[in-house]
Amino acid sequence: MKKWSLWLLIIGAFAIFPLTGSAEEKPPFFTNEDVNKYKKSSDAQPSVPKKDIKEEQKAAVTMAKDKKEQERWCKQANDRRKKIEKAQYDVNKAEKNLVREKEKSSSSSKKNKQLQNSLDQAKRRLSVEERELHDLENEAHRKGVPPGWLRCQFE
Repeated sequence: MKKWSLWLLIIGAFAIFPLTGSAEEKPPFFTNEDVNKYKKSSDAQPSVPKKDIKEEQKAAVTMAKDKKEQERWCKQANDRRKKIEKAQYDVNKAEKNLVREKEKSSSSSKKNKQLQNSLDQAKRRLSVEERELHDLENEAHRKGVPPGWLRCQFE
């Protein structure tokens, strides 16, 4: 019985005083007051590495260049399209004048020849303007310009 009581006493002691050991430390506990003691004025603003600022500046410069390039290509293409529209208008006008003159007189007159020459000249001018637009599109393609830039469609 003494053995049992001794064992019971040992088990009870372990239950009341567990073996946690003194080597185990509790993690330090800091309050905001503790942090404020060692706070510096530079801690208030996050520090941005200089590389990021330089990269952002380079990106901004690149975007500005792209914007200027977009506007330049858009303007060139629009100018060419306006010239084509004007040339097409001149062709239509010359055709109407020629048809109207032919309806007035059935014989080929000097005026008919002049109107035919002006129609041919307007058609040549139209083909030249269309060729210039085509050349601009080819140049843009060779330089890697997105097709939307020529149609003023930016992202």
